[in-house]
Amino acid sequence: MRLNIQAQQSDISNLYNVVHQIDARMERIENRLELREFQEAQARFEPQP
Repeated sequence: MRLNIQAQQSDISNLYNVVHQIDARMERIENRLELREFQEAQARFEPQP
Protein backbone atom coordinates (compact mmCIF):
# COMPACT_ATOMS: atom_id res chain seq x y z
CA MET A 1 0.00 0.00 0.00
CA ARG A 2 2.80 2.39 0.93
CA LEU A 3 4.66 1.76 -2.34
CA ASN A 4 1.47 2.41 -4.30
CA ILE A 5 0.99 5.79 -2.60
CA GLN A 6 4.64 6.73 -3.16
CA ALA A 7 4.34 5.81 -6.85
CA GLN A 8 1.23 7.97 -7.18
CA GLN A 9 2.97 10.89 -5.46
CA SER A 10 5.91 10.48 -7.83
CA ASP A 11 3.59 10.44 -10.85
CA ILE A 12 1.81 13.57 -9.65
CA SER A 13 5.14 15.30 -9.08
CA ASN A 14 6.25 14.42 -12.61
CA LEU A 15 3.00 15.79 -14.01
CA TYR A 16 3.48 19.07 -12.13
CA ASN A 17 7.00 19.32 -13.56
CA VAL A 18 5.73 18.80 -17.10
CA VAL A 19 2.99 21.40 -16.63
CA HIS A 20 5.56 23.86 -15.27
CA GLN A 21 7.81 23.31 -18.30
CA ILE A 22 4.89 23.86 -20.68
CA ASP A 23 3.91 27.00 -18.78
CA ALA A 24 7.47 28.36 -19.04
CA ARG A 25 7.50 27.66 -22.79
CA MET A 26 4.16 29.40 -23.23
CA GLU A 27 5.47 32.47 -21.38
CA ARG A 28 8.49 32.64 -23.67
CA ILE A 29 6.28 32.30 -26.75
CA GLU A 30 3.90 34.99 -25.49
CA ASN A 31 6.81 37.34 -24.81
CA ARG A 32 8.18 36.79 -28.30
CA LEU A 33 4.77 37.43 -29.85
CA GLU A 34 4.33 40.63 -27.86
CA LEU A 35 7.74 41.84 -29.01
CA ARG A 36 6.86 41.06 -32.62
CA GLU A 37 3.52 42.82 -32.33
CA PHE A 38 5.27 45.84 -30.82
CA GLN A 39 7.80 45.92 -33.66
CA GLU A 40 5.03 45.66 -36.26
CA ALA A 41 3.14 48.51 -34.61
CA GLN A 42 6.29 50.65 -34.52
CA ALA A 43 7.01 49.94 -38.18
CA ARG A 44 3.71 51.54 -39.17
CA PHE A 45 4.90 54.90 -37.85
CA GLU A 46 8.43 54.81 -39.23
CA PRO A 47 9.07 56.43 -42.61
CA GLN A 48 9.30 53.93 -45.46
CA PRO A 49 12.27 54.31 -47.87
